[in-house]
Amino acid sequence: MMRAIGGMIVVALVALGTSACAYVGPSAEAKHWERYKEYAPKFTNEEKDNMTMDEKLAIYNAHVHPSQRLTCMEDEITGSHQKVVRCFTEEERAAQQETARDFMLAARRGSAL
Repeated sequence: MMRAIGGMIVVALVALGTSACAYVGPSAEAKHWERYKEYAPKFTNEEKDNMTMDEKLAIYNAHVHPSQRLTCMEDEITGSHQKVVRCFTEEERAAQQETARDFMLAARRGSAL
């Protein structure tokens, strides 16, 4: 008797689980990238090689959601003469500044994070 009830519960859970996995379609981000691939300007490899970083960045920013726009800066790696380009969204940059501010405040107080 107990075995039959356990089997019915398993069957019910499997039926419920498979019915909950209904197809909902592509995400908004997937739709965005499909639209970007279709409507974004097409460039040859030679044109891409001849573009400056600022031109590439302007083209990218023109075709993405405003919250995903990038700002780039060139930094020198500490202890060397190599330069590296770092690009962040405004949201990422704000989060980094907040983390740095919290770290400095904690360091002033002499407490560990």
